Amino acid sequence: MRSAILGILLLIPSVAGAQAAPPKEGVGAARVLPEVSLTDEMLAPPPQAQRTIATWDEAMALMRARTTDLRVAHDEIQRAEGQVRAALGAALPAVVGQGSYTHQFIHAMSEQVIGGTAGNPVFGPYTAPQPDVFSGSVQLTQPIISVEAWHAIGTAKASVEANQLSFDDLKRTVAASAATAIVGILAAERVAELNRAGLRHAIERYQIAQRKRQIGGGTILDAVRVRRDIEIARASLLSGDDALLRAREALGLALGIGGQVGVASSVGIEDIERSCQKLASLDDRADLAAGRKHLEVADRNVVDVYQQFLPTLSGIALLNWTDLDQGPVPATNFSLEALLTVPIWDGGIRYGNLTQARALRDETARTLEEQRRRAQVQVDQAERGVALAQHERDVASAVRDLAAETDELTRLAYQTGQGTSLDLVVAAAELRQADINLALEEFGLVRARIGAVLSKARCPW
Repeated sequence: MRSAILGILLLIPSVAGAQAAPPKEGVGAARVLPEVSLTDEMLAPPPQAQRTIATWDEAMALMRARTTDLRVAHDEIQRAEGQVRAALGAALPAVVGQGSYTHQFIHAMSEQVIGGTAGNPVFGPYTAPQPDVFSGSVQLTQPIISVEAWHAIGTAKASVEANQLSFDDLKRTVAASAATAIVGILAAERVAELNRAGLRHAIERYQIAQRKRQIGGGTILDAVRVRRDIEIARASLLSGDDALLRAREALGLALGIGGQVGVASSVGIEDIERSCQKLASLDDRADLAAGRKHLEVADRNVVDVYQQFLPTLSGIALLNWTDLDQGPVPATNFSLEALLTVPIWDGGIRYGNLTQARALRDETARTLEEQRRRAQVQVDQAERGVALAQHERDVASAVRDLAAETDELTRLAYQTGQGTSLDLVVAAAELRQADINLALEEFGLVRARIGAVLSKARCPW
């Protein structure tokens, strides 16, 4: 817009020359400019989006069902729950069954006593080794003392809680992104509407300049200037429509839809604010709570490594069966065993794991500290941003009122022959820009309000 005004100002010397030396006959004065109608096709409203959101509840339903970030976070919770079950399994009985079949290709035949008496034995054929052997076993192992396994269960449960808290905070950030996209669409639609109004007003001024020229009160330069203002308004309209399409596509991505998504006028900002609960303390925010839970998990991981140095005691019940001829040894056997495992030396693996766990705990603590600082700054900036946006909106409103008054007075002066076409074009451009600035500041205030609410809230949807 500034470049357009600068271009107009550069015409002033040529205007003075034109006034001092009227154009020759047949040059300029005889030029016929095209007529521009108020039914111009560019004044038609922009095309509708492929899909329109009627309520905030509908937007939340789409986010829950289609947003990939939320679905990935939910998968992380399920993975953590699977780790809890795996940790619990290490403390519960384990039953293992085995079966085998062995066939010997090389064997020898002989005779052995199969009955009779000491003085009259009875001999029978004997094959060694036995050609076909079937065997099977069932083993039950129950940890009796395993501090590490019991502690790992609590660590896995804490990890589940941390992932759930991260999921809750992700809902807050996703809601903030969707709300910002919705406000962006509303702002872009308002700007598109103002751009069309600006084009209509430019056409009206052009018609005024043409009528004034026809009655001999204006020059060809006046009409050309106003005609150029129409083209500038067209360029702004095209740019604004593209911004609207981009805003719709951004909302589609936020809702997990590949395409443009519009917003109905029934979507209220109050519904967005009511969908999340304002917290009494910043420390209650889900991301900070998740950070503290992650720190708890890191502390427990250090303890887990220490417990790897402790002995474990397990009970083993074993049932064996085989059809191998073992003489007087029974084919079926059942035994109970107590197994004490004392870790003595593993080459330093546990010491390395302990160093890593301690370092990870320190990193988690530093991350939480930085996260707390950033969250506080974010809340302070969001709350300060509301007051700033309100002030900027008031200033933009005052500027717009003055621009509207200037434009009205300039039009009246031009119609009565007291002003120039340059005054008319400049006043129109300033009014169009003031209208757009006011619309942007109004929606900027809405965006600031939403940001302030969501910066210190939890969204339990």
